[in-house]
Amino acid sequence: MKNLPEFTYSKIVFLLIIGMLIGSIQGCGSISPVRMIPESFDIQQRFNNSVTVEVDRAHANDHYKEFVEDGMFRTALEGSITKSGLFSTLTVPENANYILRVEITSVGNFWGLTTKISLNTTWTLTDRRSNTDVWKDVVRSVGITTFSEEAGGYARVKMTYERVIKENILFGFDLLSDSEVVLE
Repeated sequence: MKNLPEFTYSKIVFLLIIGMLIGSIQGCGSISPVRMIPESFDIQQRFNNSVTVEVDRAHANDHYKEFVEDGMFRTALEGSITKSGLFSTLTVPENANYILRVEITSVGNFWGLTTKISLNTTWTLTDRRSNTDVWKDVVRSVGITTFSEEAGGYARVKMTYERVIKENILFGFDLLSDSEVVLE
C-alpha cells in the first residue's frame, strides 16, 4: 500500500472533526411542546367546566431546567386539554372554575447510548371558588430513547424529555378522567 502524503492525513482528520461538529449541531434545536402532546387520549370522563393550568418546576433538577424551558410543560398540558376535551374550556385563572396544578417532584436522568429519564409529578385539581382540592394523585412516567433512534446525544436527551412529559400528561389525564371526582 502506497503511503499517503502527510497533508492528506490532516485533511482526513479535519474532515472527520467537521463532520462530528455538524452532526452534534444538528441536534441543537429546541424542545417542542407540540411533540409533548399525546396523539390520542382514552378519556373516560369529560368535565363541563373551565380550567386553568399551572406547572411548578421548583423541584426539578438543573438538567431538566436546562432542556425544558419554563412554560413548555404548561403549553403542552394546555394543548392536550384542548385536543382531548378533558375540560370544556381552558381559560385564564380569574375566569376558571378549577385550577389544574402539576408539581414536578423529581426527575431522574440516565444517559449513554440509551437515554432514560423518569419524571414524578403530583397533580392537583382545586376548586378555585372555595380553594379546596377536589382531586390529587401522583403520576410517574419514564421516557427512553435509544442510540438507534437518535445518534446525536444532545438530540437524544431532548427527544427523551419530550417523551417523558408526553407520557406524564397521558397518565395524568387517564387518572383524572378515571377518578370518581364530581365537579360542579
